[in-house]
Amino acid sequence: MIKLVILGFSKCGQHSVIEHLNKKGFNVKKLEIAYQLGAPYTLKRKYPNYRPVFVTRDPADMVWSMYNYEYRQEMSFESFVERKDVVDKADFRKWIKPFIERELNPLILNLDEMMKEEGFPHLNKNKKYHEMPLKFRALVDNILKSKQIKVL
Repeated sequence: MIKLVILGFSKCGQHSVIEHLNKKGFNVKKLEIAYQLGAPYTLKRKYPNYRPVFVTRDPADMVWSMYNYEYRQEMSFESFVERKDVVDKADFRKWIKPFIERELNPLILNLDEMMKEEGFPHLNKNKKYHEMPLKFRALVDNILKSKQIKVL
């Protein structure tokens, strides 16, 4: 049996992906370390025989989802995207690079592509989400582009 460990990027559908992969017969664990320094070492210590998996999505959609889930009531979207940690979390390459450098062979899955698979359990499909206005899409796309952050 193939052993996988999802390392967890914010608002990228990890729970849905775990359920989907488990249904397909994979042994999937979850370890919330994607944003931690030294994450490859933590992975090797806790799950030495598991392959790391990162679930990504369009970084702008991830930022919008983070805003709606955690910050909508606290601040404007413009203020939210100005925070360094927000853009930093959307820089998937930065967080995956240490796993590649240590030859841990991470599997990178894209949520948008996985959602096209038959039987994919989108666990949040019944929640009401606010559509991202075009002006916010342009704002976050420009910020991400200035930081050279792209879809994986």
